[in-house]
Amino acid sequence: MKFVSLFTRRAQFFSKSISEVILLQDVEGLGFEGQIVKVQPGYAFNVLIKKHKAVYNFPFMRERIFPDITDEHIEKRIFDANLIKFKKKLEDLTISVIKEPSATNPDLLKTPLSVKDLLPELRKRGKVNPEPAQVKIDQEIISYGKYNVRVENYHDDYYNLRLNFKFRVEVRRAEHKQAESKQPLDLATLTRKKTAPGAAKQEGEGGEKSAQATKKETKKKEKGKKKDKGKKGETQGEHKQAESKQPLDLATLTRKKTAPGAAKQEGEGGEKSAQATKKETKKKEKGKKK
Repeated sequence: MKFVSLFTRRAQFFSKSISEVILLQDVEGLGFEGQIVKVQPGYAFNVLIKKHKAVYNFPFMRERIFPDITDEHIEKRIFDANLIKFKKKLEDLTISVIKEPSATNPDLLKTPLSVKDLLPELRKRGKVNPEPAQVKIDQEIISYGKYNVRVENYHDDYYNLRLNFKFRVEVRRAEHKQAESKQPLDLATLTRKKTAPGAAKQEGEGGEKSAQATKKETKKKEKGKKKDKGKKGETQGEHKQAESKQPLDLATLTRKKTAPGAAKQEGEGGEKSAQATKKETKKKEKGKKK
């Protein structure tokens, strides 16, 4: 029965999607010697087991390999390692604060840097919440740049100890986004007039539509001008051809200025008048011969 129970336990262990292993040595980023950790089966077998860095966590396996290592011992090592990481994080801590420039001198701050400006970034970046009296600014900061600030007698509740540390502060200028300068210049923006306060929102909403509409209108006007020029050229050419084709006779030479109403009649009966004049000239020539 004992053999069967052990076999079933091993089968259940290997069928899991996560494997439990006992580390035979300290593995960076994973754990310490004698610690039981959970990893993926492929990583457990190919990286840890094959390289003799761990063994599978069978029943009573850790007591056989590490009889002197207990859970309290491993928890203390984890606590100490996290404390070292926490102290290093505070030593390398750098926060940035954005301040408005002065109206008279843009290189100076509008108001000097204060402790109230630093506390929100300390909570966000450093995960620490010191009292305002614990933050010490050695000199008055009135210009942009990088500075060192001290924190004295800070008590951390998780690690239950008091710390003194320094961190760096980078005071930066407020960057204003110039959205208007990035927009392309078009006829709508150049010829835009001062609108009423109620129409300002409509310009903001339909700015793109107005720009497209103005572009279409300009294109239509250009096309219309080209068509008008073409029509004028055609009409002038037709008039020149008609004048060159018409024979010079007495009717055309002695033609008088007609009224606006008679212009149409001339256009309609132009051919008839030309034929009549030809007949009259022929009759006169025959009379002279006789």
